[in-house]
Amino acid sequence: MVQNFTDRFNEAFRFSGFSQVQLAEQLGISKVLLNQYLQGSSTPKDIHRIVKLAKLLYVNPAWLAGYDVPMSNINIGKEEEEMLANYSKLNSLGKSKAD
Repeated sequence: MVQNFTDRFNEAFRFSGFSQVQLAEQLGISKVLLNQYLQGSSTPKDIHRIVKLAKLLYVNPAWLAGYDVPMSNINIGKEEEEMLANYSKLNSLGKSKAD
């Protein structure tokens, strides 16, 4: 089964120990926007937000973005960060083809 950002974000969030309010504050976003991420009606548009979110949730940023990589938190290099940046620029059709 291919998982998207919303599926993976929900999975990581469940195990995080954060409340929605706490995580929203740590990210510097509103609880409304965080809830939209959880519901799948919005996704982070900025690669830096995905990386920050992944660090807070102790998961691999590439995994959180939907790539077929381990969930575990690892340090990513410039190449992986560029891949994530390029992926985040794709529309939903492009992302589904990339998956």
